[in-house]
Amino acid sequence: MAYYSFAYFNNKPTVTINGHVFEVDVAEEADDIERGLSGRKDLADDQAMLFIFPRKQELAFWMHGMNFNVDLLWIDGNKVLDYEKNMPAPGDNTAIRDLPRFFPSQPVDKVLEIKAGLIDLLGIKIGDSVDINID
Repeated sequence: MAYYSFAYFNNKPTVTINGHVFEVDVAEEADDIERGLSGRKDLADDQAMLFIFPRKQELAFWMHGMNFNVDLLWIDGNKVLDYEKNMPAPGDNTAIRDLPRFFPSQPVDKVLEIKAGLIDLLGIKIGDSVDINID
């Protein structure tokens, strides 16, 4: 008689904040950064989009093509620097020039978009540690 053991390894990149693990899609290339979560229907509580930039910079984020609201975390190194709560998805007919832009209070090198409401639900605060595992 033979016995087989199967192990399931999830190699999806993760970000952990306050003990909550998010499986992330990583955007590092210009096209991926511009597209972000545009066109998606929704985001689960354990899903996120991590934007990684080659250096700290002043960034502007918008909600072009978004179908749902998000919370956004501005990350400096491995700390939450600032955040935006409940960034609203625009209407279908909103021109790009009319979209609001969102800016961090200081240059950052990473941004994490999560489901709207999770900043409050998880008690995320400025200065919280961010553990990023993208290997």
